[in-house]
Amino acid sequence: IHYVTNKVVTEDNMFSYMYKGITGGYKAKYSFISFALKDHEYRAQEFRDIIEFRLDYNKDEIENILFHLYELKGMEKKYYFINGNCSIELVRLLDLAKEEQEYTKEIAFEAIPLDIVYLFEKKQMIKEKKVYNSKFKRFYHFLNQATQEEIAIFE
Repeated sequence: IHYVTNKVVTEDNMFSYMYKGITGGYKAKYSFISFALKDHEYRAQEFRDIIEFRLDYNKDEIENILFHLYELKGMEKKYYFINGNCSIELVRLLDLAKEEQEYTKEIAFEAIPLDIVYLFEKKQMIKEKKVYNSKFKRFYHFLNQATQEEIAIFE
């Protein structure tokens, strides 16, 4: 499940980019993108690590989320960098499955992905965590382990 702006215009200058991001000038929607594509984009192209979390949701709760996502299929919303970003929207989606919880009430007006991780850790919702290191981090680790002779090959 992926929630992201469908188009951030690369021709926008920094002022326009920030203005649109703060005022909802970009549109976003949920989509299903294969993990392999996101993995390549994040770890190989953007040099970002991926951390996968298995959350404490049962089959019925997951099914409710999927039904809701089906209802949202193709629907676009305004994307706000601060309080309508992917982190906030993910929490709103997860709120639908657990009737006794309202995670959105427990996060600040603005949130980044790490805030959501802290919230779910506090609520003991994370059952398992798996880290996929970026290409950069793997290369950096290799260099730290390499001998001077091996490093000389790259020079």
